[in-house]
Amino acid sequence: RKADAERRAADERAKASAAESRKARLEATLAQANETLAAATAEEAAAVTAREAARARSDAAEGTRRAAAERAATAGSVLAGARGRRDGLARRLAEDEERGIARAARKLGGRRVDEELGVEPSLRPAVEAALGDLARAYVVEQSAAAQLRAERGHLVVRERLAAAERAVQGAGSGAAAELRRLDDALSASGGGRLADALRRDPAGVVRPLLARVVWAPDLAAVLTLQAALPAGWLAVTRDGSAVADSLTIRLGRGDSPLERRAELERLERELETLAAEAAEADAAKTAAEREASSARAALEQARAAESAAAGRRRRSEELERAAGRDAEAAAREAAWHAAQADRLRAELERADAALASLEAAPSPSASGEASSPDPEAVQAWEARVAELRSRRDRLAGEVASQERARRDAEARRARADAAVMMAEARVSSIARDLAALDERERSASADRDGLEGELAEATAREASAREQLEELLADDRAERARLAEAEHTATTARERLRSADDRARAADVAVMEARLGLDALREQLLVELAGLGQVGLRHLADSAGLDVSALAAAVVSAGPERAGDDGVAREDADCVEGGDGSGATGDTAVFEAVLDALAPRWSEAAPEIEAPSPGRLAGLRRRFHELGAANPFAVDEYRAVRARLESLEVQDRDLRDAIAKTRQLIGELDTLIATQFRTTFAALEVAFDRRFQQLFSGGFAKLTLTDPTDLGATGIEITARPPGKKPQALAMLSGGERALTAVALLFSMLEVRPAPFCVLDEVDAALDEANVGRFTEALRDLAKHTQFIVITHNRGTIESADALYGVTVGDDSVSRVISLRLEEAQAIADHRRGPVHATLVGGAG
Repeated sequence: RKADAERRAADERAKASAAESRKARLEATLAQANETLAAATAEEAAAVTAREAARARSDAAEGTRRAAAERAATAGSVLAGARGRRDGLARRLAEDEERGIARAARKLGGRRVDEELGVEPSLRPAVEAALGDLARAYVVEQSAAAQLRAERGHLVVRERLAAAERAVQGAGSGAAAELRRLDDALSASGGGRLADALRRDPAGVVRPLLARVVWAPDLAAVLTLQAALPAGWLAVTRDGSAVADSLTIRLGRGDSPLERRAELERLERELETLAAEAAEADAAKTAAEREASSARAALEQARAAESAAAGRRRRSEELERAAGRDAEAAAREAAWHAAQADRLRAELERADAALASLEAAPSPSASGEASSPDPEAVQAWEARVAELRSRRDRLAGEVASQERARRDAEARRARADAAVMMAEARVSSIARDLAALDERERSASADRDGLEGELAEATAREASAREQLEELLADDRAERARLAEAEHTATTARERLRSADDRARAADVAVMEARLGLDALREQLLVELAGLGQVGLRHLADSAGLDVSALAAAVVSAGPERAGDDGVAREDADCVEGGDGSGATGDTAVFEAVLDALAPRWSEAAPEIEAPSPGRLAGLRRRFHELGAANPFAVDEYRAVRARLESLEVQDRDLRDAIAKTRQLIGELDTLIATQFRTTFAALEVAFDRRFQQLFSGGFAKLTLTDPTDLGATGIEITARPPGKKPQALAMLSGGERALTAVALLFSMLEVRPAPFCVLDEVDAALDEANVGRFTEALRDLAKHTQFIVITHNRGTIESADALYGVTVGDDSVSRVISLRLEEAQAIADHRRGPVHATLVGGAG
């Protein structure tokens, strides 16, 4: 037993040593795996940081790109609007240059009065008002003026300008006194000479025209200056709204070519600035797009690096978990082998102690007594051995069961450790997922903001697309109408083509019949000529100037070829002459030759087609027989078809003439409408400015066509400047100002085109007391031509009425209309006050 215990102990020690060495290797591998895992985790954290930074840069670059795109779009739209205004002004200025007098005057060396004219901006309206239509006049020589008598427009004779300057400079003492009084009045009113406002007059034309014109700040000052104006002098307001001479005053501003030219120059400069800004915005947009693209590329690279680092980290975690499991298994195995070695060492010590006790006991042979062993002792020892064996077996079973329990516990522990590690891994993964979800939430929020902006843009694009769709649908309906009209025209044309084909077939039949008749006539003529014989042949040959013998020899020599060419014709000729075949072929050929020679003399004119050969006649004869009997009603049908064709042609000419007259009438109506519209619009513009000044007690307003070239689709822009404000669009005014401007436009329409009556419903609701007074004053002025029915709650408007109508409800809940004519009420009141007044007068007497 001792030897067996030593052997097993040696084996267990060897196994324990091997397990320890394997445990050491696995622990080293585990440490390396832990280091690799730490490095991979750090790399993943760095990749996450880099990805976050790249995302932040990408978001910033995307925001910069969107802002640059919006700036570029805004700059582009502003630039397009400015170009549209510039093109509109250029077209309006080009219209003046396209007039007949403009081209004719420039061919004769003339130039416009306001060409290259420089005026102080604040006095430009005054200069335009003073010049009036002369601003678009042309300066020509006196000799060239007579050549322009057929044109319409204004001319300024260059020689008369010098005479006018000399007349102004050579004024007498009386005129000098008047000028001194005028200068004193100008100094008192704050005005001045309008010629002093000129900064540049290359042709020296405008200064003589403005030599007798002065300006004043407003209409009141002009009225003050009117009394001091010498004969032939004019006074204008600074804003050009009034021009006065010594007797009359002209109100309202006319056309403003100088303003348009100055506006065009300003728009040109503005366009250069806007083009530079648009180019800069486009460059910034391009740079921002490049930056955003590079930022997105860097973000994708950072995401790829993060994904690679996460993969390496996961692989390192798997290696670390595997190394940990192996190291733990090796440690458990080494511990088990160490425990087995300790147990066997203890068993070996017990065996050594038992062996020593057995060796120390006295041996029976050593005592020299020949005695046998004690049976009781042997029995006791055997019982003891059996007890020890059973105890050993029981202990071995317990050790085995405890070993199994220990192994199960270690297995459960290993599974629990693995579960814990997996749970920790899931927790860390969930934490990373939460961080990623937070990042995605922030990104989604940013994307949502961007999508909201894109949604707004998409909504605007949808509205624009809907408008374009409506336009396309309208165009489609128009195209469908034109298509239906074209189909109707095509059907009519097909009917006409069918009738024309029928007529052509009838004409072909008629031509074929005529040709067959001609062939029959020729054959009949040949038969008649052949019946005359040689006498008739000689007579015909003499008439044609031919030699009969030479002609016969030529016919005989050419006979085979002719027979080979048209043998059928020869056979027909033989049959016609009797069918004997003796000399008939030659006589027929000679007769044909003579007939061919005489045919030009017999005909009044050369035939339109070449005479058919006999073979052709035979073929046509066969075709004629194949056609069958002729239609006896063909002539009547031809006459009916021809009569219908002539009727349709007459109708076609009538329709074309009607269409031409209708188009001419449409053109005349368009011209008349355009002329009346321009005339009415000009009158409406003047009346609108006057009514605006009346209702606002100053300021000015104007109406402008958005597209003067297309009066059918043009819009009207309203520009208003109330007193003390700058000119602005109607939408920029306050509610009361818009209402008053609308009332001014309505009153100007009624002034230009009076209506029998007009209903106004609460138009004075937004007006204050002062504006109501001006409103009622204008209303009373227009009431001379138009009857107004005003629905109002304003006391000032009610006081200016002629009659009042109201609705009241009595105690019986019945509505009643109450009317009151203020003139009658005033007369009744005056009548009632009359006796009292007389009594008071009498009492005083």
